[in-house]
Amino acid sequence: MKIKYDVLSLDLLNRIDEEMWDSKINFCWCSSYFAWESQLNSGVMGNVLIKPLSDKLENLVIEEIKSYVPFYKHIKISCNLWLPNSAISCHDDAHTSWAATIYLNEEWNPDLGGWFMWKETGDIWKSISPKRNLMILNHNHQMHCVTPVVHDSPHPRRSLQIWGTELDEFMI
Repeated sequence: MKIKYDVLSLDLLNRIDEEMWDSKINFCWCSSYFAWESQLNSGVMGNVLIKPLSDKLENLVIEEIKSYVPFYKHIKISCNLWLPNSAISCHDDAHTSWAATIYLNEEWNPDLGGWFMWKETGDIWKSISPKRNLMILNHNHQMHCVTPVVHDSPHPRRSLQIWGTELDEFMI
C-alpha cells in the first residue's frame, strides 16, 4: 500500500462534496448489497451507497492524481457513502490492476470506525483512520478491508473509490 496526503485541490474537494450532497435526493445511488460480490458483504450488517462520479469531476480527479497512480488504460471513480454498520470484508482487488481510496470527510473521529486495514506481511496487519484528502493506493493486490462504521455515526463516511486497469475493458 502507498499512502499519499493532500492529493486533490481544495476547490476540487469542494466540488465533489457539492455533487455528493446535491445528488443524495436524486435516486441515483446503488447499495453495496446489490453492487458488490457477495463475499465483500460477508458478515456486514450495513450498506454503502455508491454512485459514479460525474464525467467532468472524474476527469479533474484523474488529472490531479495521475502522478501518484500506476499506468492504466481505463479508470473508474465512484462516490461512496458509508452508512452506519457498513464495512467491507477482506479482499485483494484482483479484478483490477490497482485501486485507490480518497477520503472526503472534513473530520472523522477514529471512534466512529471505518478504518482501512491491510495485510502487510505474514500475520502483520496495519490500519489507518480516514483523513480528508488522504489517498491509499493498493498497487500490489494486498488483502484489505474496512472496519464497520459505528451504528450511531452522526454522518456517513465519505470516499472516492478509484479503479485502474491495463485491460482494454473493465471486469467490474
